[in-house]
Amino acid sequence: MEKTCKQCNKIFFKPINESKKNWENRHKFCCNKCRYENKIGKPTWNKGIFGKDSHSFGNKNMLGKKASDITKKKMHDTAIRIGNRPPPMIKGTKMSNEAKANMVIAQLKRQKEHPNPKGEKAYHYIDGRTPINHKIRTSIEYQLWQNSVFARDNWTDQKTGVRGIELHAHHIQNFSSHPELRFAIDNGITLSKESHKLFHKLYGRKNNTMEQLQEFLTNA
Repeated sequence: MEKTCKQCNKIFFKPINESKKNWENRHKFCCNKCRYENKIGKPTWNKGIFGKDSHSFGNKNMLGKKASDITKKKMHDTAIRIGNRPPPMIKGTKMSNEAKANMVIAQLKRQKEHPNPKGEKAYHYIDGRTPINHKIRTSIEYQLWQNSVFARDNWTDQKTGVRGIELHAHHIQNFSSHPELRFAIDNGITLSKESHKLFHKLYGRKNNTMEQLQEFLTNA
């Protein structure tokens, strides 16, 4: 069985493994190149069906059609009526000064009815306490101590000798167990984020000593 290509008018024949029904209904071109060239410049089958002015949601009869001015007016009035909501903003329009003023009044009304509680009335208030460690680690004194340790070690990881990476100031004697040494520069050393994690993974986070640090720095 033979056919003529719809694009190049070339005669081509039915493959052996193709049924007669599929061959008659489907194949119109001799190759994919002709199939592609035949589509160039032609609109797609669904172009214009879901245009920006077509209100076809849930109604197949409205596919490809534009809503009339009466329908648009009804939709606009329904949006105002349902839930006492403001009408939807139409693209390209600007809000009037009256509308802006109404929005500000409504916002102030909401704030008055549902104020943001502060102090003892706050939702996450716990006896007015902030963890002491968090206070210290976010203080100016702690930042000055950290920068001093970095500057002394030339902003270099003392384990690997690498610069230009994320650095941590490690307390040689524990931060929690030795409060008197928290801001002592001699009690700090510069480590990278990875080296700092590795140290505490090997030696834990309690009862750290200088001997542990020396062993950590000497071992490869």
